[in-house]
Amino acid sequence: MSNFRIRPCPMCGKLKRAKNNNIRCKKCAGLARAMTDKPDITMPSHILVEDTIGQFGYNPLYLSTTSSKNVVIQCSSCGKKRITQKHTALRSKWCMVCRGREKQKKFTEAKRKYANKTEKQRACRKMQYIRDQSNPMKNMSCRIKANLNSAYNRKSKPERKPMGCFRFLSYTRSELVKHLETCLQGGCVICREPITGKWHLAHLKPVAHAKSPEEVIQLFQLSNLSVAHPSCNIRLGATDISGSRLIN
Repeated sequence: MSNFRIRPCPMCGKLKRAKNNNIRCKKCAGLARAMTDKPDITMPSHILVEDTIGQFGYNPLYLSTTSSKNVVIQCSSCGKKRITQKHTALRSKWCMVCRGREKQKKFTEAKRKYANKTEKQRACRKMQYIRDQSNPMKNMSCRIKANLNSAYNRKSKPERKPMGCFRFLSYTRSELVKHLETCLQGGCVICREPITGKWHLAHLKPVAHAKSPEEVIQLFQLSNLSVAHPSCNIRLGATDISGSRLIN
């Protein structure tokens, strides 16, 4: 017949299955082994050894890092003393109030950096807008492109009379819509892949090559317009592909 019975732990009183009354539970046995081992050299300085010995009667240096025994600690920020478990004391050297202040400080610094970055980006966009406005050809090109995009988006509305940039171009809104739909069926003018998502209005001869407002209007004719993937159009830059074999 087995000698195992339900017996209490001699140290903590927890019930366990053991042969005699002198056998400790696993937690107390681990604590006893930790107290006989070498001290914890890596223990932080905010754990007060003398105060812990005077109040609880054991040295926190010989407790394991996962021990639930209470120790006396002192906050490294405000100097306030408090009692907590050792595995909890190893997580932070601040009290709850100082820990919240430290988190708020880090959040404020991150928020300030984000605000400075946003302000810098806004200033860069403003300077770019001022440079574009000072260049009449660049300003004219942006206005015509915006008018063409809005005209294609409003293709379902009936056309009454030439308005906006169509007063200077030799085609109407319906002719523009028909030309772009034909280009969309042919795919990207650069990589020849089909276009299923967003697309850019691409110029076979870039507008950056224009030297006068008349040349800008000439480069916005239907013979110089096509469609391309956004990545392809950005990668191409100001390269002239009017004489290339890749044209649809």
